[in-house]
Amino acid sequence: MKAGPMRAGPMRGGRVALSLIAAIAAFGAATAVPGGVAAAEYEMTTHANYLVDEDVAQVAITVDIAFKNTFAPPAGQVSLFRTIRVAIHDHAAAVSARDATGALTVTVAVSGGVNVATITPRAPVRYGQTATLTLAYELHDGDDPTIRIGEHLVSFPAWGFGTQSEVRVDLAADYEVRVDGDALEATVEDDRTILTSGAIDDPTHWLTHVGATREPTYDTLQEAVALEGGTADLQVKHWEDDPEWGQATMALVVDALPLLEETFGLPYPANGPLVITETVTAGGPDVEGDNGELAVGFTEPPFTVLHQVAHRWAGESLTGDRWLLEGLASWAAGQVSAELEIDLPYDPAAVAADMSENAFPLAEWNGDDHPPAVDAWAYAASWDLINDAATQAGPAAFQMALARMEAGLDGYDPLTDTPPDPAAEPVTITSRSYLDQLDAVTTEPVVEALATPVLGEDGAAALPARAEARSAHDALLAAAGDWGDPDPVRAAMVEWRFEDAMTEMAIASGWLAERDVLLREIAGVGMTAPERLSAAYRLHGGGGEAWIEIEAERAVVNAYDDAAAAVAAGIDPVARVGLMLGPSPEMRVANAAADFAAGDLRAAADELAALTHDLDTATASGLVRILGLIVAVAAAVLLGMMAMRRRRTGTNYTPEP
Repeated sequence: MKAGPMRAGPMRGGRVALSLIAAIAAFGAATAVPGGVAAAEYEMTTHANYLVDEDVAQVAITVDIAFKNTFAPPAGQVSLFRTIRVAIHDHAAAVSARDATGALTVTVAVSGGVNVATITPRAPVRYGQTATLTLAYELHDGDDPTIRIGEHLVSFPAWGFGTQSEVRVDLAADYEVRVDGDALEATVEDDRTILTSGAIDDPTHWLTHVGATREPTYDTLQEAVALEGGTADLQVKHWEDDPEWGQATMALVVDALPLLEETFGLPYPANGPLVITETVTAGGPDVEGDNGELAVGFTEPPFTVLHQVAHRWAGESLTGDRWLLEGLASWAAGQVSAELEIDLPYDPAAVAADMSENAFPLAEWNGDDHPPAVDAWAYAASWDLINDAATQAGPAAFQMALARMEAGLDGYDPLTDTPPDPAAEPVTITSRSYLDQLDAVTTEPVVEALATPVLGEDGAAALPARAEARSAHDALLAAAGDWGDPDPVRAAMVEWRFEDAMTEMAIASGWLAERDVLLREIAGVGMTAPERLSAAYRLHGGGGEAWIEIEAERAVVNAYDDAAAAVAAGIDPVARVGLMLGPSPEMRVANAAADFAAGDLRAAADELAALTHDLDTATASGLVRILGLIVAVAAAVLLGMMAMRRRRTGTNYTPEP
């Protein structure tokens, strides 16, 4: 492996941060109790060495201790420490202590939930004196679920001791090492990898988890799980020597999949096999993507597996906002955990409150590296906020919001069972559009509760303008009828540009008033409004193009009204003769109305213009046609008479023989 600093990537889930908190409480600085003194002051500098020996499946831990009594006693009293207490790992074995002279007495007992080694120095440590000694113990593979020491896997927590410490971890160089928690510097010496912490000024707040692997051999379990949305092709890849993990994980996920589908209210997204792989430490519940293989640390609780699988629904195809993905996955995993009687890893509300000093607007949470405590707070707070929203909205309304989000709708689309147009561009779900969806499905004040923690103070400050704009939007929808809101208004509302939205709605409202006048005019002349009028509104609102459409349609309506009135007024016989060729005037008026209703304004206008022209010239055309007819008839009579006369007239002509 390469030498250099080692630190885990972005902490995923609350596990690491919670372990740090636990370390403060359970694995704090060793305490020393002075005999006959009411208060204790001391310095304890330690060097802790963790030697991994995979051949015998153990970690040998030695802690070199320099303990100095710094408590100045009051006059007439003596300051001394008769014992030195050190918090050690649970399941520590072969605990011993010694100084330069030989073995020392050491006892181990649980005190306040902490496993404590109590060392009796060779002589009480007086004020100003320093006792130098060594504590040693072992961690064995399998004694604790979090500790694995084997040929292909090493996994254990490490920390420092005392008031100042250094930590050193020594293991074979052919392991691939990952450190999850506080940083260790890696170097390679011969065939060993050495991880060192450097000086740790406050060991009570320092904790790391060392994970190391050699290429493991996997076995794979497979099962097809029938669900409403299709069949889940489930594969669980476990270490060859850990079949129990594979069997337990397979059973858990088989039971959980239909419950997750029911919780989300969305069909299972069957987008390839669902592969779960056992790893040393996957860093908690986070997931890389919708179709990625799920890596789950072997020590992770069942909740983590459920969280990972829930990302099949709460994946990046739904939204790019991390807090939403993680909060939804934890919410769903929590719901299913309750049904399967699985313990939750922590209370998200309590943890979010306890770690509130790390708070920031959750919409800003991204995939960048953050301090473990920041990520831990964000996971807990996201989970807590989704829990609260789902509870306030109620199961049915919350599932409706998720279904609308999954369909790519925004919070202003109508609440109907009609599926969205598959050709329509889906909306990118953001934190703001999530809040809009909640407002669409419930009247509960969910958004007011979420605006500040999700969007920050600016989000909360926008709520009055949002309320005003939403009220104006409701009025616009009432005026528009089934035409809904136009695209410029919708875009401004979805993007929370409420000042722009108010401007666009004022313009659109003025246009709608004129639209209503035009619709009355259209109905008054017996015509049908074309769909292009509503299309112009949806595309442009009250913009210039929409006004041009009104004027164009009004021009056709006026021309139609004039032509229809002229036809209805009656056409004298001579004019009728002039209009004999082609469709009747009544048919031409009807054709123009049909073209208008179909949206072909040009054809309608051309038809009406031609008809008007023909009506204006119909009498003259009729006279010409009548005169022509008379002439034609006269000519025909004259020719007939001449033919008859020729037949009646004799001849004296005789042809020669």
